[in-house]
Amino acid sequence: MSLYVRGDKKKIKNLRSTAEDMGLEIVLYSEDSTLGIPSVQTPVANQSTTLLRPSIARAVDGVAKAFKKYGRSVSALEVSKEASITRSRASDYLNTAYGMGLIEKVPNLDKSVKGRYLFKPKEIKSEA
Repeated sequence: MSLYVRGDKKKIKNLRSTAEDMGLEIVLYSEDSTLGIPSVQTPVANQSTTLLRPSIARAVDGVAKAFKKYGRSVSALEVSKEASITRSRASDYLNTAYGMGLIEKVPNLDKSVKGRYLFKPKEIKSEA
């Protein structure tokens, strides 16, 4: 599940702090209030913070949209259509996002879909 908020800088910082105290993963965070997110940060495995380029965030969002639309893992071509970018750029961004641990990459066993690999949103394990 995701939550995107926009508002007073101080309130958002307090909300982020509260979310971290609750043990929630902060996936996207930016102190810029513009629609284009120029400096988004995401935590990585060693708990340090790295910059997430807006293009990578758009590709990850494209994976989620295409996955919901098709109901299966999706190719770079399908993501490129959802994110309005070229297939080669989508492939590059998806491989980068996979390397950052933001999405899953699986071999394509479905011959009706073109592409060597397919991508899907990372599964979120709940503690229920």
